[in-house]
Amino acid sequence: STFFRIKRIELSDAIYVINKDYYIGKSTRVEIEYAQKLGKEIIYLEDKLQVIAQIITIQFYKQKTRFCGSGLNP
Repeated sequence: STFFRIKRIELSDAIYVINKDYYIGKSTRVEIEYAQKLGKEIIYLEDKLQVIAQIITIQFYKQKTRFCGSGLNP
């Protein structure tokens, strides 16, 4: 459950993110943000810069789709 995952983050020195193919799910992203707020070390299976690039790309295409679908041009 979420409660136990949050407790484990609080008790840990670091978290290890298994982000195969640079994928990070919604709940994992929340856990990463919580760990960052607590100052925990975050270790990624796959390179963090690649993950950031993927998130930015996904957000860009979501916004582009939203504008194109509404008939507005960005």
